Amino acid sequence: MAGQLIPLPDMAAQVGNELSPTQRVQLWVELMATCDDLLRAGLRHSVDDGKDLPDAYKQWYKQKMIDHDRMIAHMAERLREATANAS
Repeated sequence: MAGQLIPLPDMAAQVGNELSPTQRVQLWVELMATCDDLLRAGLRHSVDDGKDLPDAYKQWYKQKMIDHDRMIAHMAERLREATANAS
């Protein structure tokens, strides 16, 4: 399919197939820690010194949750409209 960004299942990388469930969880935890490190590294560019980093993180998270709530409300409204139009 043209423009498809996600590979088909048979073409996707097979990561962790040989790992035990415990090793898969450990891999997931490492991935989440890496994502957190990348987020904090990006936030460091928006603050003057490391002392403001916890506040920058709190502000980022607060805005992320506001945006998430708006998205969920919009999706619920679209579902309500689709349900009303279907009946």
